[in-house]
This record gives sequence, structure tokens and C-alpha cells, in this order.
Amino acid sequence: MKWNIVFNEEALRDLKRLDHSIRIQVLKGIEKVSQNPLPENEGGYGKPLGNLNNSRLHKYLKIKNRS
Repeated sequence: MKWNIVFNEEALRDLKRLDHSIRIQVLKGIEKVSQNPLPENEGGYGKPLGNLNNSRLHKYLKIKNRS
């Protein structure tokens, strides 16, 4: 199952500011994660974020792009 990705305005601005080659790498990574956006322990690609300083990020995942 493939998930739809929706960018907010700030993310789109940041993406447009990236160098073309970096932008392509980021978009490929997002495409890969959209196919299985689960934590690594469930067969996906992300590591769960915590609740550091009441940031309430425990529902989100951290994805690292290694190349």
C-alpha cells in the first residue's frame, strides 16, 4: 500500500531551496518511505521520535538519508 504525501508550505519552500541533486535524493527517500511508513521494528524505515522537552513528537518518525 502506498501512502500519499502532502507537503506544507514551509516544507515546499525548503525543498525548493535545496540544490537540484540534493532535492532528487530527498524526493527519492520520501518516495521510498511512502511505500512503508512504519518504524524499523515493524519493517519500515523510520525510528520513533520521543517526547523530549514536551515536544510531543512521539507519533513521528526520524528518517536518515544515507548515501
